[in-house]
Amino acid sequence: MSNSVFRKGDLVRIYASRCFTSENGGDLEFPLFSHYNDDEGIISGIILLTSQEKKLKRQNDLLSGHLDPHDDYTVDKYRFTDLGKDHYFFVTKARAKLPGTISKVGKNYCTILDPISGEDEVFVLKHYLEKVC
Repeated sequence: MSNSVFRKGDLVRIYASRCFTSENGGDLEFPLFSHYNDDEGIISGIILLTSQEKKLKRQNDLLSGHLDPHDDYTVDKYRFTDLGKDHYFFVTKARAKLPGTISKVGKNYCTILDPISGEDEVFVLKHYLEKVC
């Protein structure tokens, strides 16, 4: 069932034929992200960093010497998490736009609840998911 119309509370999983090569149960000729991700059966979801996480990252960079305190510093806004093709996820927001991006398409992401990492707002492209029931 590859219906891409999601609603809050729907149960979804990774759509293997759109995300993996034929060697790993999909229809792609080349890996979507990397050969490692393809072989492991995972795709990357995006998690927004909180202001506390951004502050901690800046402090760690200053302490490690990777950053001059007088330089302008742009902190990353996101971090990535792995989502496995054997897991199921609940949709928490059916139409979402990744903050800080400019998209002509509009809200082409949805947010899911990841039970493995415990994150309640993981952004994933709707194209990479399929509705289970």
